[in-house]
Amino acid sequence: MKKTITIFYVLAISFTLIFSACVKDKPTIVSNGNVSIQGLHKVYITNEGNFMYNNASVSLYDPESKQVVCDIFKTQNPDQTLGDVCQSIHKIGNEFYLVVNNSGKVVVLNADDFKVKQNIMGFVSPRYILPVSFSKAYVSDLYANKIAIVNLITKQITSYIPCTGWTERMIQFYNKVFVTNMYKNYLYVVDVLNDQIIDSINVGKYASGIVLDKNDKLWVLSSGDNNIGQNAVLYQINPINHQIEKYFSFSSNASPHHLIIDSKRENLFFINQDVFKMNINANALPSQHFIASNGRNFYGIAWSNFDDNLYLSDAMDYIQNSTIYRYNKEGQLIHIFKAGINASDFWVE
Repeated sequence: MKKTITIFYVLAISFTLIFSACVKDKPTIVSNGNVSIQGLHKVYITNEGNFMYNNASVSLYDPESKQVVCDIFKTQNPDQTLGDVCQSIHKIGNEFYLVVNNSGKVVVLNADDFKVKQNIMGFVSPRYILPVSFSKAYVSDLYANKIAIVNLITKQITSYIPCTGWTERMIQFYNKVFVTNMYKNYLYVVDVLNDQIIDSINVGKYASGIVLDKNDKLWVLSSGDNNIGQNAVLYQINPINHQIEKYFSFSSNASPHHLIIDSKRENLFFINQDVFKMNINANALPSQHFIASNGRNFYGIAWSNFDDNLYLSDAMDYIQNSTIYRYNKEGQLIHIFKAGINASDFWVE
């Protein structure tokens, strides 16, 4: 079995949820309070829901009042259903883009009131969206074997960049976009000006996490593959010449995932059952955890730049509503609250 089973929704688990006699009805979400959308700071949390249940949602958290609306999408769009597996969220200008994986669509909402403006259709299994100019965005995909190019003005797919495999996280550095690929051994480099792949960097299988530090160095986390004896590796890459400058190999039983970086872009965080913190100047992987899981099923992680807080989602048993833990930068617990089912991605502002 692939060691990335807890990173993304997995078909085997999903079909178990569908056919299990223990699940009689679709899980429901109860709102915990009222949050002003006009608040200065907000945390949006995408909840995948259960595969084929059409119960994806978005939770909204007010870090000042600590109140929660568990399904802000339904609150603001009572006559619409978000869809099946809300994978990610990204704010571009004054619009939110919700990437809904199994529904094959990207939902565009007005940022002021979180009401739907339109849907962008035509995707196979979209994962993440990245704006690369004021009028153009890339959308990665699980099954399409290509990256979709979206016109942000017309809200339509205009063309594609062929890229075999499961394209996942992306990050831009000037006129280059670096694209992780779960099924291939390579990090792909795309020229934004002509929308073509110009290079590839061997980083092993199941590369997903990618961030840029304060020294303009890329960090890529590959989870590896136990089936072929390939350990997980954390790489530091020069985005100018595409050379690997450092790499740190994990033990054979490690399954690290969800790489993020703090507001100063000095410290890396990732989940490997527990949460680990690593300074970008470190000479070895951390040996001690930053936050212990203590039996929790950490499924998503995010850093809040305005107050240097860390958010962690616990997917529980993938059926119950997720629990969200909020910590300060010292790793001290601030607040615990509930989101929707399989909370995975965050947008903090």
